[in-house]
Amino acid sequence: MSILEEVKDYWDLRSNGFSESVRYEMEKSGERVLNRLREHIGTEPKDVLDIGCGPGLYSILLAKDGHRVTGIDYSPKMVGHAIENAGSEGVSSDFRVMDAQNLSFPDGSFDCIVSRNVLWNLEHPERAYAEMLRVLRPRGIGIISDGNFYLHLYDREYSELRENFKRESSERDEGSHSHFNKDNVDFGIIEELAKDMPLSRERRPQWDVDTLCRLGCDDISVRIWRGVPRKTDLVMSFEVVFRRPSDD
Repeated sequence: MSILEEVKDYWDLRSNGFSESVRYEMEKSGERVLNRLREHIGTEPKDVLDIGCGPGLYSILLAKDGHRVTGIDYSPKMVGHAIENAGSEGVSSDFRVMDAQNLSFPDGSFDCIVSRNVLWNLEHPERAYAEMLRVLRPRGIGIISDGNFYLHLYDREYSELRENFKRESSERDEGSHSHFNKDNVDFGIIEELAKDMPLSRERRPQWDVDTLCRLGCDDISVRIWRGVPRKTDLVMSFEVVFRRPSDD
């Protein structure tokens, strides 16, 4: 079985609890999440592609804000939950099962691409970025949120920083993924798979910026969320925003 299929099977297993966590997040902080996206997308209706849509958080929020949204995920069960959650919220989006590394859309199909916590578990993340640029229209914008989730497996300095962070902070249990793990899925499955993922060995978002530059982007910005205390060098998660170059 390919790594892609193994990752798909894992997220199928996680889909029930993950959908519940997304509904919780939408209720508790949906407006804040949407406002952050609006900073880049604006409010004028656009054609938006949500890559790795999962149970539909970004897709639903943006559809409710008036955008024409297509959501893709390689996990059929995640897509099923996205359709169900969108219906519950009274919006209609186009959800499809699709590989982020091999998009089936024509060139220049979208004004905007959003993606959250997807690239880290791809076998060919550079190909995914190339595909994003291909399906964006000239000057179209990409908003990618991700993190160094498994860098600790290969980077000793980062691993030590991460352990310090875990000692000095605690996650609110009510919003944690473990709280919503109703099916008792073994999280160790994805950690084993992450050992073979190329981005588990890369310090990000520097890798993302370097990759986008190689692919021809010259309009890239980064926002970083660090660990606690904030002076640490531990980059927990980040947001990369880029634009496809014009055809001129």
